[in-house]
Amino acid sequence: MSKRGDKTDRIDIKTSENQLRQEFIHGFGYPPKIADELVKTVIQHLESNCGNLRKEGQIIYEAVAKEEPVGKSLKKCKVVPVRLTLFAKEDRDILKKKGRQALRRHRIVRMCQEALEQGGLLTQEDLGQLLTTSVRTVRGDIAYLRRTGVTVPTRGSHR
Repeated sequence: MSKRGDKTDRIDIKTSENQLRQEFIHGFGYPPKIADELVKTVIQHLESNCGNLRKEGQIIYEAVAKEEPVGKSLKKCKVVPVRLTLFAKEDRDILKKKGRQALRRHRIVRMCQEALEQGGLLTQEDLGQLLTTSVRTVRGDIAYLRRTGVTVPTRGSHR
């Protein structure tokens, strides 16, 4: 957990890992150091045996399969479930240091890359919905990112 002085960050407290840690400490009477090691062991076990589960800040979203041709109607396209990170710890620093626009652009790139790595492509409409913004804003962000040399793989522009 990150610390600010001697205070624990309130956002970091609200994780499944911390809930499990508290259960080990308060529910079973384990000392904090042993509880920490037990949590690490459980997480390692889950990641190695159930790696397809979503993690904190992630959702499962249906994306168009990347092999679907661009002109094909979305209604007829195969979709694949992809795990997308809506929120990651570094997002707070980006927001604080660079602002909302930079954070939104960072999330666009991250989610498009995640979808591609899992065999899917997001549309600009998907990104607008996921980021609760307009397609026009997403389109402008993608245009900016591409002008600066950043690859943004979306349906209709990937190949």
